[in-house]
Amino acid sequence: MSYLLKTIVREKGISLEKWRDEIGVTDSTARWHLKAKPPRIPNPNYWKLIADLLDMHYKEVEQMFREELDAQGRIRSCLVCEKEVLQLTSRKYLCGAESCTREYDRKRKASQRQRTHQWKRLNDSEFNQRISKTGEKFSISREEMDRKIEEFFKGGGEVEQLPPAIADGITGEPWGENYTARPLPRLRVDSAPEHDILIDCEHG
Repeated sequence: MSYLLKTIVREKGISLEKWRDEIGVTDSTARWHLKAKPPRIPNPNYWKLIADLLDMHYKEVEQMFREELDAQGRIRSCLVCEKEVLQLTSRKYLCGAESCTREYDRKRKASQRQRTHQWKRLNDSEFNQRISKTGEKFSISREEMDRKIEEFFKGGGEVEQLPPAIADGITGEPWGENYTARPLPRLRVDSAPEHDILIDCEHG
């Protein structure tokens, strides 16, 4: 079924500019009323002006717009009081009453707080209690760790050799996929007072 408003406007020869001026809207809103796909229904505040412009009874205009809203599934019920709501925008879920808005915000914020509390950050004590199914503190002594390491080696476990650490006097040099290490040259001051120079220990 074609949208009746576009057909009526075309038959009456009403231009976009005349619609804009007679209804009292901007150019973008006028295009939104007449050219949007799927059709976008004007706000009910404009329905009386539209009826006058089209030379139609208000009830006829109201019925035309309600039929289009119903075809698009945009006649719904308020989420709080279940009063009929004309969903002119995709995010309109309330009837507009102040009491419904307050009640909806109260429930929405309570739901957000509940979701936030589900992800509470645990301290060390709480973490130890959660990680152990028996409720006992989760810990391991140094002796137990040494015993586990010994069992690992006795069971055939091996430790992969890592590249040498960069320590004092040692620097790593890239060499293909492996690493080598070489000593950094150290400098010393000659003890003789007449030689106040630095001598490379690598060559001296």
